[in-house]
Amino acid sequence: MAIAGGGENNFYICKYYSYEEGEEIYLYDPSKSLTEEIEIVDVFPGLFPLVVCFNIDLILRAAQTYAFFGHRDTSLDWGYFSINQPSQLEIIRI
Repeated sequence: MAIAGGGENNFYICKYYSYEEGEEIYLYDPSKSLTEEIEIVDVFPGLFPLVVCFNIDLILRAAQTYAFFGHRDTSLDWGYFSINQPSQLEIIRI
């Protein structure tokens, strides 16, 4: 599991690699925008959809579950990005 972000905007992302899906799986909030983006440093600065950006409290909850029990918190929404058309992004829930 990886956590990135912080800084001025105080937003973070939380993700892990799933060998089952062969994808990076992100914590996400389906009520947030897929089109609005926020800059977050994840190795290098990049733009991430608001749908995967959170405050530190929820990120720590996800990380603690993973650290203590060895699996993701299933009460939270997790999914991976899918691009059906060049400018059409969606998240596939797992």
